[in-house]
Amino acid sequence: MKISHILITALALLTLSGCQAKPDTTKLNSNLNDAISAKKYEKAEGINDSIQSLSPSNTSAKRAKVLKAIVSAQDAIRSENFSLAIEKTNDYANGSKSLERVAARLHSRATTLRKANKSLSTQLSSAKSAVQVGNGDQALNTLNQLLDSKTIKKPELKNLYIQALNLRLSINQTNNSDNTSSTTASTSGTSNQSSSIDKTDASSTTPESEPITGSDTITDAEIQQARDDIKGLGEDPTYFSNNDVRRAILKMRAAGRSHLTTSDWQ
Repeated sequence: MKISHILITALALLTLSGCQAKPDTTKLNSNLNDAISAKKYEKAEGINDSIQSLSPSNTSAKRAKVLKAIVSAQDAIRSENFSLAIEKTNDYANGSKSLERVAARLHSRATTLRKANKSLSTQLSSAKSAVQVGNGDQALNTLNQLLDSKTIKKPELKNLYIQALNLRLSINQTNNSDNTSSTTASTSGTSNQSSSIDKTDASSTTPESEPITGSDTITDAEIQQARDDIKGLGEDPTYFSNNDVRRAILKMRAAGRSHLTTSDWQ
């Protein structure tokens, strides 16, 4: 009798466990596919974690590893930590499956960016060294070559681009200051005449002299970058006043971009 009781209890437990409904992850799988198709990998990672917790499987576990590598690599590239991006995607450098191919592309992209960053950083260091020994002309020549490069204009290398712009601006400002100092004594008469004209002009207000709302956060480096963008788009930046450029930068910022398009000044 005791044995029969044990068998009946065991059978009941098996029956009860069989009655428990298996979680339906159909909707979650659909949302996961949509997120991956839209390249929203961080969102896809969260959805996949939910699927794995509700209905664990080898498929979702493997997918979790790839998604984590993709998201980590994207974050690293945005932070310009290209070596970390390479490390995170190294296991999928030759991936053949859909998500693995995404990781492989990130691995390749990070490798290219790291190589470019190293080369451009060497040029920037060379320009800085030239400035330190008083060779401004050599520094400007190096910086002009550096800033004319298409590679440095990649969004992922923006910090390097701004450093180069700031250095060139600093050198130009120093040169302008030296030129102004050397000509002041010989042009005192002209300066006095110009001073009286300036006073007359100062009494009138022109649109160019009026402040642009929201432009107080725009740096000289950003203005120079914008002028380079304008030149790159086939326009002559000398026809654009600083306020014209500031207005274009504000439009660019509102659109969430890091470089100008022609629509920004139209």
